[in-house]
Amino acid sequence: MAAPAAPGEFAVELTAVRRLPFATLLAALVLTGCFTGERPTLVDPPPGGFSGTSSGDANADAVLEPLEANPTIGYTASFDLFQKFGGASTLATVTEDGGGRRSVTIGEVRFLDVGDQQTCNTATLTCEAGLLDARTSDTGFTSSFHRITPAQRLRLAVERKSGATMPSTEVIAGLPATCVAVPVGDGVESYCALAAGGLARWDAADLAATLISYEGVTSEALFTPG
Repeated sequence: MAAPAAPGEFAVELTAVRRLPFATLLAALVLTGCFTGERPTLVDPPPGGFSGTSSGDANADAVLEPLEANPTIGYTASFDLFQKFGGASTLATVTEDGGGRRSVTIGEVRFLDVGDQQTCNTATLTCEAGLLDARTSDTGFTSSFHRITPAQRLRLAVERKSGATMPSTEVIAGLPATCVAVPVGDGVESYCALAAGGLARWDAADLAATLISYEGVTSEALFTPG
């Protein structure tokens, strides 16, 4: 006959029994985490919202819609880019084929997105991999100045507006454009988009870009390094 358990031993056994359900539950939770993977995390929207969503201002949305739309037809457009701090003016040319190929030339720097991405110097005919916006940092403008950047700036302006926005329509480089003026602080920022899509004008405290010519054809010569 087995000897009876000492009081201390009985207390240890009883405690172990009481802990068993919690240990089992903990193991189940660990296994569940292993099978289901990491939980999705929420991503905070940037100021003014994600591209393609409403900014919360109807006048701004009327400009954002054609500005953020992907081009479906080929075109070639030239712009005057003006950096207000220093007074530097630079000629820029953009061509897109409506199928995803894009060339953006700012001064002597050409950004090519033709399946792979390159940044080229049209004077030396040398290229580097990737879209290297640092190559045009002296102008104040990047390879997305004709669509993404002004759209982001407009969304930010709406987020910071100090009064009601003012809509208008204009003719820029002979083409109809939808515009919005946004009061920000003591000044006013102006953004215009072509009815066909893309930038017509962007005028802020630091930078201004104005369309000076537009053709509804793709310029294949601009898809080369120089």
